[in-house]
Amino acid sequence: MEYFEARLSEDITLNQVAKELGLSPSRFARAFRLSTGIPPYRWRTQARVQKAKDLLLKEDERLRSIAILCGP
Repeated sequence: MEYFEARLSEDITLNQVAKELGLSPSRFARAFRLSTGIPPYRWRTQARVQKAKDLLLKEDERLRSIAILCGP
């Protein structure tokens, strides 16, 4: 999760994360889902949405800047 959080604005793939951890993509996805209760893609999407909400409430940022910070 730390890897994902540090790279929310980047377009990283499941294969990249699994490779970093020395696992196959399917094994990583299964382990992630067992640990968090949701698949990696859904967790990442929820984290991006939450970051955008936080920035919209707290920051004096333009919407375009927030979109860039939260990733594709």
